[in-house]
This record gives sequence, C-alpha cells and structure tokens, in this order.
Amino acid sequence: MVTIAIVEDNIYCLNMISQQLRESMEEEYVLNTYTNTEDYLNVLLNERIEFDVVILDIELDNKSGIDLAIQTNITSPLTQIIFVTAYINYASDVYESKHVYFMCKERIDQYLPIALERALTNVHNFESQMIYLSWNKQTFKVSQRDIIYAERDYRITYVYTKNEVYRTSKKINELINDLNSCFCMCHKSIVVNLNYVKDIQRNTVILKTDKTLPISRSQKDDFKKNFNH
Repeated sequence: MVTIAIVEDNIYCLNMISQQLRESMEEEYVLNTYTNTEDYLNVLLNERIEFDVVILDIELDNKSGIDLAIQTNITSPLTQIIFVTAYINYASDVYESKHVYFMCKERIDQYLPIALERALTNVHNFESQMIYLSWNKQTFKVSQRDIIYAERDYRITYVYTKNEVYRTSKKINELINDLNSCFCMCHKSIVVNLNYVKDIQRNTVILKTDKTLPISRSQKDDFKKNFNH
C-alpha cells in the first residue's frame, strides 16, 4: 500500500489537494496530512517514517517547502516529492532539491494525476529493487543498490550497506535468491555487489571501499566472468 503525505498550512488548499488525490488515485493508499512543518519533521527525523510520496506546498508557515524537500531527500532519498504552489516564480528554485513534479495550485486538477502517475511509477520501480531483512522481530526494508556485500558468520548473516550493517538468519544461498543479477558469490559464505568491486587479485576481491574479501578457488572463475560482464 502506498503511503502519501501532504504538507500544506492552508486548510482550504489541503482539503482541495486531498479531494483531488481521492479522485486521482487508482490504488489503495494511506494519507497523512500536516498543517505545520514541525509535525512533519518530527515524523521524518524522529519517528523515521519514510513516505512513498510527499506533496509539498512551497510557502509554508515558518519554513520553505524547498528546504523541507532537501531535508526529505537526505533522510528519505526514495521519497517522491511533488511541489504545489500559488506562485510560478518558484519554478527555478525547486531544482535545488530532487523532485518529480512542480505545479500551480490553480491547475492541480489537470496536473496532479500526471504527477502521481510519474511518482508511483518510480515508487514501484524502487520497490522491486528492495529487499526485506528480518531480525529480532523487526523487519528492515533495504535498497539493493546500497548493499556492498553480505557475509555469513556462524548462524548470522551480516549485510553491509553504505550506512548500516543489518543481521538476518538467512543463509547466503537463500539471500542470493532474493537479490538481483548484480550480486555474485565469491565464497560459500560471502556474496558481493559487483558494482562495488574495484579489482580481483589472486585470492582476494578488493572493494571500492578498500575492504578485501577472500575469493575461493571454486567461485573464482564464475565471479570473474560475472564481474567482466
């Protein structure tokens, strides 16, 4: 189910956007609305909720919607941002942040369906590249492109990403079935994202992070073939 947030301090405009959203959405969604930036930032930064789509007014109570979008880009980089405004002169300023669409409020009935279609296409494409890792009754959604490598150590598999290390009970041969073709085993206990490989030497794989991993004789030929491909 898609999660959507609207950040708009004008109640009339908030209701108008919500109504147009109901008329435009063809799939199930959960909607959260915020009339002030502090409530939205609390959810984003403290509760760590990542929305699929955020519809942002540019002129808000005490903060620029563009600044809010930049903060969202940093904290939740896969969130699709749609800007709405009453002032067309912001058309250039919005490119300071990553967003999927920009529209004037007076034409929201015409352009919101188009913006949502683009945003949801991106959301579903990203979703197909996510993997779910469970540990201690918690489930984490991790982007495959952020995974550098995973290594099995006794009964735990450690999944190393650019920012965090996750744990899962899945064995390496189970995990690799959930991963895309960018991943390859260099050892019976290690799977590597080939996008992060810098070099292959005699018995080691050198990653772009300068981390070195062992490569087994049985895996070496296939690994080199996939890497070269």
